[in-house]
Amino acid sequence: CDRKEAQGNMDAFLDNPQDWAYQKLQEQNGSFKKDYANANMAPKQVILSTVWGFGVIYFFGNLIYNGIQGGVLTDSFERTMELLSGDDSSGKLF
Repeated sequence: CDRKEAQGNMDAFLDNPQDWAYQKLQEQNGSFKKDYANANMAPKQVILSTVWGFGVIYFFGNLIYNGIQGGVLTDSFERTMELLSGDDSSGKLF
């Protein structure tokens, strides 16, 4: 097999070894051969995966950036420390 097919097989194996092994066993018994090399390579699927990937990276990048810059995470941490130390000047619990 060529490199692309080998990489597709390894990706499928690492994603779900049990299903990959079952598919290979079925192929040996005469079932159809699944094309792992070209799986999910339709242009629509590639675009959708790319958009989702950028969205996830932006979300977590923004969360980390705001946490480092003293955003929501810092305020939450300071409030938690006030509650744990009992030094609450407002008199409210929440």
